[in-house]
Parts: sequence; C-alpha cells; structure tokens
Amino acid sequence: MAKVFRFIGVFLFWLLVTNSVGLLSATYMTAATQRWYHTLPLPVLTPPDMVFRIVWPVLFIFMSLAATLAWRKARFVFFWLQLLCVALWSFMFFVCRVPCSAVLATILLMICVCMTMADFYKASPAAAFLLLPELLWTGFALYLNGYIVYAMHLTVY
Repeated sequence: MAKVFRFIGVFLFWLLVTNSVGLLSATYMTAATQRWYHTLPLPVLTPPDMVFRIVWPVLFIFMSLAATLAWRKARFVFFWLQLLCVALWSFMFFVCRVPCSAVLATILLMICVCMTMADFYKASPAAAFLLLPELLWTGFALYLNGYIVYAMHLTVY
C-alpha cells in the first residue's frame, strides 16, 4: 500500500511540475497574441485553437506518468530541458514574435524528447513509450511553425 501512495505522490509531483510549465506558457496567450497569431500565414492542417488546449494537458499527463515510471531509475537532465524548451517555444513565438527562433526551440525540444526517451527506456520501456505522443505532436508543431516561417519568408521578399 505504501508503494501505491508513493507512486501517486510522485505522479502528482510531476503533474504539478508539467502543468506549471503549461500554465506559464498559457500566460503568454493574450488576446493580442491570439489576434497576431491569426494574421500569420497558417498551413492548411492548422487545427482549431481548442485542439491545442486539449492536447497539451493530455501530453502533460503522459509526461508525468513517464517521469513517475522512470523516477529514481533514469537521468532527468533532458526531461527538465524539454520542459524548458516548451516554455521557451511559447516565449519565442508569442512574446518575442520570432517564429524562426521558435523553430529552433522546437528542434531542440524534439532532440530533448528523443534523449529523454532513450534515458527513460533504460529505466522503463513504458515510460519511453509514453513520450511518443509528445514527440509526434512536436513534429507536427515543427511543421506548423516551419510553414509559418517559410510563408513569411516568401512574403518578405
């Protein structure tokens, strides 16, 4: 029974950590940034805004569960770095309004997720598998952000 409570406690800790990053990133989403975002050249596959509000909390749950499964058995350097990259992307894109820098943050995020998956796999293959949706979503985000940069480049010249 103590193991169950410990597992729940560790999971709740990681849920608090990941959702804190999400909350920080959400603070960058003001009405002004939303209006600016919708003036950008968006690709055809851009989902409605609500999808982002659903996907990220689900990803944070998966990330928290992965971290809980790998707790005390894996290195967390890249996990912390990927959380930093999530916040960095939001800051670069919505506050600084520099989509090109946000692309670099997305690439760094993908690298950190891959490295975290490799570290977590040694501790728990299930933990690594739980990060796969984040990797896929980040790849999709790279497509979205990359398209914006490409299309903006075309309109500048």
